[in-house]
Amino acid sequence: MVAVNTDYAKTRVDTNHTKEMLETISKIGFTHIHWVHQWDGTDLYSVSEMRQIKGWLKELNLKVKGVHASDGTITGTFDDRKIFISPNEFNREAGVELVKNRIDLASFLGAGEIVLHVKMLHLIQPDIGYGSYSDTYWGQLFKSFDSIVKYGQEKKIKIAIENLEFPSLEVQFDQFDRLFKRYSVEELSFCFDLGHNMILSKDRPFAFLERYNERLTNLHLNCGVFASNETDYKQILKFDTHSILDKNLVDFESLSKLIAESPYELPVTFEISIPGNIKKGLSETLEAGNEIEALIKKYRDAE
Repeated sequence: MVAVNTDYAKTRVDTNHTKEMLETISKIGFTHIHWVHQWDGTDLYSVSEMRQIKGWLKELNLKVKGVHASDGTITGTFDDRKIFISPNEFNREAGVELVKNRIDLASFLGAGEIVLHVKMLHLIQPDIGYGSYSDTYWGQLFKSFDSIVKYGQEKKIKIAIENLEFPSLEVQFDQFDRLFKRYSVEELSFCFDLGHNMILSKDRPFAFLERYNERLTNLHLNCGVFASNETDYKQILKFDTHSILDKNLVDFESLSKLIAESPYELPVTFEISIPGNIKKGLSETLEAGNEIEALIKKYRDAE
């Protein structure tokens, strides 16, 4: 069993195109998808849209391993209408409703989790209007997460927070530690993005996975490029290539062993971007997923 993100190539706001992308996933041989369409921005899914997606998946015999929720931001722009850390209470509440909409989508599609970015916008983009968020960041974040986590529990959907490509390991560790101290493992889990970790550390590509292994419920397997001493967020984004896994860059054995030691439930899940030959890229991804799945099962059977 292997899952791949639905936006593996450039997407269009076109339902026919979306279905064609799903059809390609099915034809290549994937058993699951990770729903990543509209992973950012402010769009809300209607019930009729959810029904349409569910119908496609049933027709193509695809199951869902998680839904990537939106935190309301669009990279490089200032649109704070639906951001759950906003100091504006109306906008914060609208951001919470946006995340709840994705929880509803996950529940409707039979997924067990949503994946969510928890950006530190006052550090990432202070020059385009987010600087003021630093004064109220933690208070607004906790207030929003109290509501999001409770709703997830009611819907039986886990909330998995994802490690990002910025800021540093240490700053994100502090952020994650605070959240995991406040919320139990049943309430808040972890999505490991390998590529993001690779950008931040050449010597410790599994640092987040090692630290939060006991909370792992989701994976974003891909390759990023080590950003060395780069500190400018816009420049760092260029290193976030979401490339197909390269065995010359990733130790499959060590990665699989760490996943095997966690509570992660298969399938192995990828979040990749394919700029060239789509079928070739998806086939190579499926092959890597099958290999990692076999290694995970080997390590678990040995316990």
